[in-house]
Amino acid sequence: MKAQELIDRGFIPKGLSGEYILSQDKTTIIVILGRYEQIEIYTDGCLQEAHPIDHVRHVDEICYIHGFKYKIPSNE
Repeated sequence: MKAQELIDRGFIPKGLSGEYILSQDKTTIIVILGRYEQIEIYTDGCLQEAHPIDHVRHVDEICYIHGFKYKIPSNE
């Protein structure tokens, strides 16, 4: 998975650690890239779920389940 794919979906890079954040209301989704790629879902700052991911489409699916709507780039 590439960082640009997340940025194209509205995720914001957080520092140099490979974390990308998307927030809506009280829910925050963090995607961590690197050796062990995973997605974490927080509500009111508390971790609710964490899942390993292997493709940006998996990120799209989890975000959709949690009510995040964004435009998926047409080149994918």
